[in-house]
Amino acid sequence: MNNRYIKTDGFRFIDNLHTTARQLPVFTAIVRTLGNKQLTKNVLERLLIDWSISEENNNSTYKQSKGKITNNGEKTGALRYHIELSPSLGLTHRFNVTYQNTKISKIFLQFINGELIERILAEKIFYLYQLLILDADGIILLISELIGKREKSQKKLQDNFKQALNDRLLLKKELSSQNVSSVIAEKYRIINFIWKNAGKYAEHIIAPRYEWLSYLHLVDINRNKNTTLYSLTEEGEIFYNCLPNLTKHNNLRDINYDWLNGNFFTLLNITYPNNERITFESMPQDKQDKELSESLQKARKAVQSSIAFKLPLREALLFISMNLFIEKNIVINFSSILNKLKSGFIFNNRKYLLRVIGNENQGYITVTIIE
Repeated sequence: MNNRYIKTDGFRFIDNLHTTARQLPVFTAIVRTLGNKQLTKNVLERLLIDWSISEENNNSTYKQSKGKITNNGEKTGALRYHIELSPSLGLTHRFNVTYQNTKISKIFLQFINGELIERILAEKIFYLYQLLILDADGIILLISELIGKREKSQKKLQDNFKQALNDRLLLKKELSSQNVSSVIAEKYRIINFIWKNAGKYAEHIIAPRYEWLSYLHLVDINRNKNTTLYSLTEEGEIFYNCLPNLTKHNNLRDINYDWLNGNFFTLLNITYPNNERITFESMPQDKQDKELSESLQKARKAVQSSIAFKLPLREALLFISMNLFIEKNIVINFSSILNKLKSGFIFNNRKYLLRVIGNENQGYITVTIIE
């Protein structure tokens, strides 16, 4: 996978992070608490406080973690920052003081109320997908800073961060289209002419991301007195080495939509291996049709749609791939589903057809009953 060279199609970087908004389980709790409801911020906070108190009492890992939203039963400032960051992670919509889950979060919701093992795997899949879609430049940069090093202190990472980010920005700017280049140029301007204290900004950028990556088993964090040390896990090295380069002449790793469509679930399978899994392409044709059809039928119930017999494409693709990966140990990338649907896929008197709007990341799947 790492021998593939791609063209950059964007700059993916979540802004306005805070050092305390670092607990992915809190974001999972936000999604689960909202469910299919709309809640005011006050009600959401109250329910999350109750959840956190229960976790403090029953979950020693959470009790000892940084970024808890309660401490010995009392609300901390981290609660506000987790809720405020949830829209930037694509998890919630905010309307004035009211929050509700996004369509993509409602897909996630389908997988986090079951068995613990399935829930943990669902979190790895979902958060890695969202982070690559929304924050690939941030997390890939921080992983790259740990390649080839045993451990690196947070202070050293903060001191080096501005230069490392500048290097990435300048190289991507040279390789980008005019629109993307303009976005990168503005980010470069902010870093070099607006930031007054780069080290302080870097703390808020680094700490949450490394904590997310630690929860996903890609980074190890070792806290020793007043020093925090980071290193890559074996999974983290595998993950990074599977990412494609932008050119043959540098080692700048990146992703784009086309690469994700064709490789994301393969990447997951390599990073978090399971000997029981098989690839979709290795299955007999009739077995492929059966599994895909059954998963499409489940998607019709799971994927929120405003129009009957039409499934929003991105959400449907994610549900189908997650469903087959988690429940059936089948590795299927979005591109395989898209190829099946382009000319129409018929099974059990139902025809599934891809309708693209703009590009293959937008559109919907129609479902027609054949008499």
